[in-house]
Amino acid sequence: KEKVKINISDVRDKFSIDYLVQGKDIMFNLAGTLSHVDSMTDPFTDLEINVSSQLSILESCRLHNQNIKIVYAGTRNQYGKAQYLPVDERHPLAPTDVNGINCNAGEYYHLLYNQIYGIKACSLRMTNTFGPRHQMKHARQGVLNWFVRQIIDGETIKLFGTGEQIRDINYV
Repeated sequence: KEKVKINISDVRDKFSIDYLVQGKDIMFNLAGTLSHVDSMTDPFTDLEINVSSQLSILESCRLHNQNIKIVYAGTRNQYGKAQYLPVDERHPLAPTDVNGINCNAGEYYHLLYNQIYGIKACSLRMTNTFGPRHQMKHARQGVLNWFVRQIIDGETIKLFGTGEQIRDINYV
């Protein structure tokens, strides 16, 4: 806890990112939007944060710290609707919304900078991540914490479909 430094900044602020990447060994790049609904109603903000800002982060690393290692937080939504289960790395990428497309672009930039500039980067396509401090106000950014909120508030959880669906979850 004493070794953590907090700098509140917007990922779109290139000057802050230039400063923040300097002298760091590893970056857990969790910057991005993840609302599938919001990406369809405001695709340009999703593009700005999930693509342009990712490229900006990588350029900051290329110019100010090529030795940094980056773990990029992707999303299971990059695959789109599952064509088979379990979904693995060989599964076709067929996003069903703007967010999935933009997260694929962000991931591809990380992998390209790894290949071309030697900036060590990998991507994790995380699914249904939940845990402390995750927003619980609505279901647009993770359904599991929304269900927990409904239980706390004494509300009924509404599920749709045949009851055959299964979900993977990851606890932070």
